[in-house]
Amino acid sequence: YDIILFDPPAYGRGPKGEVWQLFEDLPDLTDLCRAILTPKPLAVVLTAYSIRASFFAIHALMRDTFAGMGGKIESGELIIREKSAGRALSTSLFSRWVAE
Repeated sequence: YDIILFDPPAYGRGPKGEVWQLFEDLPDLTDLCRAILTPKPLAVVLTAYSIRASFFAIHALMRDTFAGMGGKIESGELIIREKSAGRALSTSLFSRWVAE
């Protein structure tokens, strides 16, 4: 794949009762994503809606996973801003690796 966009659930169960938990299983999923990239990929984008960690934790995971591939890692928080008062509601974290 040239580009991967993954948006894993915070929690889930497989057909045989397997349990998926975002912060326990995300490192393996991220490694699998790297393994299926083409030799010259363009980008990998991750969103995480279970905000139990800072965006720095997601950033560090992506940095470590895609080390040696060049490019850059950008990470942050996605928000919805209230129109009237301007308050922000955090909705998710994101991190992306982009080729240069």
